[in-house]
Amino acid sequence: MRNLLVLATILFLSSCEDDFSKEKYDVSFYFENQTNQNLSLSVFETNNVKSWEDIPIEPNGSFNFRFNIKKDIGAAEGGFIIQAILAKGDTLSLNTGYYTNYQFQGESQANFSISSSEIKLLSSE
Repeated sequence: MRNLLVLATILFLSSCEDDFSKEKYDVSFYFENQTNQNLSLSVFETNNVKSWEDIPIEPNGSFNFRFNIKKDIGAAEGGFIIQAILAKGDTLSLNTGYYTNYQFQGESQANFSISSSEIKLLSSE
């Protein structure tokens, strides 16, 4: 009976943590390609724990990128480097998105515009 109670407690605590981390640590990056050429987007976590590479975005297209810092990265502190490689070979980079305690300070959605000369943070919602 005691073992059953311990097992039930562990399962309850595990399920609560999962629901809590799912909402609290979710992040969304929205990218708009403002160029007239295809580009390849990469997002690198600064601790080299995780990276998402070679995401294609068509001219005047967009891409919404969602992830969970605690589950997908697992590092309590870090940041992000966003890199776009244009079809003609030019590379644009932006170091942004510092987080601590597995979450951003402020809102967890950021909107970025990618032009032929820069990656620009439009807003955080």
